[in-house]
Amino acid sequence: MTRLRVLLLGLVVHLSIFVAAGHSASLSGSIDSLLAGKDHAKTSFSIQIVELGSGKPVFSRDESRTLAPASNMKLITTAAALDGLGEDFVFETIFAMQGDDLVVIGAGDPLTGDGRLAGVRDESIADIFERVAAELKKRGIEVIKGDMVVDAFIFDDERFHPSWPIDQSNKWYAAEVAGLNFNSNCLDLILEPTWPGELVKYEVFPKTSYASLTNKCKTTSKGSNTSWASREIGTNNITIRANCHRAQTINVTIDRPSAFFATVMCETLLRNGISIEGRMVGRPVRGDDGSLPVGLDVVHVHKTDLKLVINRANRDSLNLAAEALIKTLGAVKGRSGSRLEAGSWSSGRAAVGAFLDKIGVVAGQYKIDDGSGLSKENRVSAECITKVLVYMAGHGASEVYFSSLATPEAGTLAKANRFEEDFCDGKINAKTGYINNTRSLSGYCVDGGDRRYAFSILTYGGSWKTKGLMDSIVKKVIQND
Repeated sequence: MTRLRVLLLGLVVHLSIFVAAGHSASLSGSIDSLLAGKDHAKTSFSIQIVELGSGKPVFSRDESRTLAPASNMKLITTAAALDGLGEDFVFETIFAMQGDDLVVIGAGDPLTGDGRLAGVRDESIADIFERVAAELKKRGIEVIKGDMVVDAFIFDDERFHPSWPIDQSNKWYAAEVAGLNFNSNCLDLILEPTWPGELVKYEVFPKTSYASLTNKCKTTSKGSNTSWASREIGTNNITIRANCHRAQTINVTIDRPSAFFATVMCETLLRNGISIEGRMVGRPVRGDDGSLPVGLDVVHVHKTDLKLVINRANRDSLNLAAEALIKTLGAVKGRSGSRLEAGSWSSGRAAVGAFLDKIGVVAGQYKIDDGSGLSKENRVSAECITKVLVYMAGHGASEVYFSSLATPEAGTLAKANRFEEDFCDGKINAKTGYINNTRSLSGYCVDGGDRRYAFSILTYGGSWKTKGLMDSIVKKVIQND
């Protein structure tokens, strides 16, 4: 190589570094200006933006500070699940005859009877039970002479996380987590106004006797709806309250989801002409090693791909999906030799922690409490999340992970009308997050020069204006060229 050629090559390299440095400095200056606004003076931040091509940060602000991530916790949980379970993992709920008993063996599937999936497939949420009824009839079985046996022991029986706000236990996002789940472990109450001053009419969906309903909700001739429903803790006694002017649907969580699953199943079988003479009982059917017993006559297996669960967790921010994932990780990774262990939040935390350790996240930059981010006890840094995002960008299941995130056209970003500008089309896939005083936004974006970035913006103590600030930061990246 001639001396002139060496000098020219060196000049190109230095110019490239200079351009990259200028690009980074310009972007940093723009973001610094946004953060300097007086509306954000009392807000705590943890921010990092990493260019995926080089792996180097182009902006950081207290990136190692740990804050509650809210639903951005799901980015970590779903990544750990894809890495630990594999993208081909399938939840299998088994229906079988064992002698005279009809048994159902749960796999912790959070999407059995999922209304969103049923709508996409043009099915009823009870189709899973309709299929079981059809298979039993094919075998000539119209009477179950034994018991209805429920094996939901894939998970432990701590169904409501101890760090979740107990006063929100009625809300769909705080649904109990069990080895058998149905309709997001909620009852849907469909309210219809009648005459002013009279009680509203209501329907329960799915139709079931599992809960006891008391109606104290009255019809009004004007004004907005104030109607709501509450459930006594530890029971399925639900009361509909306040006033209703327009038709409304209210989602109320139920207690003991596995019994709810089994009750709706029995009611569906009965409507199909199949009766059960025995009782509903809970007992393990699988062996200690997780194997099915010899002689079990499998009637139907309901399967849900891990990919679908991850989509519902990230794109739609379904907390139940994320919590089922962390407990499933605990069950799979927490095995003691050949013995099957019930998945728990404790064993799930250990599995997620092991994943973060493996990808090089500093131990002091995370504290895992639940899988969804509903717990205020979770603590992670922006650097922790960007490490997860960078790792998953190079993962064998990267497309599954990437496509599970919300976009301006689908999921929580679309629902909140965020990033609607034309220049954002096809440029952002992200996860939103919100609990009291905490707002977050993390994911991937692409700038005008087709450079790809992983970003994480965690905040605490802000206001409604904080959401706009986070969006503006990402838009600065997208518009950079």
